[in-house]
Amino acid sequence: VFVPKVIKKEHRISQAIGLRMAKKMARYMGGENVTFVRGAVALRKARNKAIIQTYQQGTRVGDLARAFGLTERRIYSILGSPDS
Repeated sequence: VFVPKVIKKEHRISQAIGLRMAKKMARYMGGENVTFVRGAVALRKARNKAIIQTYQQGTRVGDLARAFGLTERRIYSILGSPDS
C-alpha cells in the first residue's frame, strides 16, 4: 500500500484505521510503499490500538464511534478485549 505524505479522510488507510492514526502513519511512512502481512488484521489492530489510546486520553465512546465509523457497542467490545 502506498502511503501518501498527505492523507485525507477519503483514503482507504483513513477508512480502515481512522484519520488521526492515518495522519500519524503518513508522518512516519509518507511517500513509501508499505506491505502489510495479513493486511486486514494489521490495520484492524492499529485501529483498535488508536481507539484505546484515544479513549485513555479522555475521548467519549460516542465520539470514538463516530470518528471511527463504528457502533458504540463495537467500541466497548474493543475496549474490553485483551487482544486489542
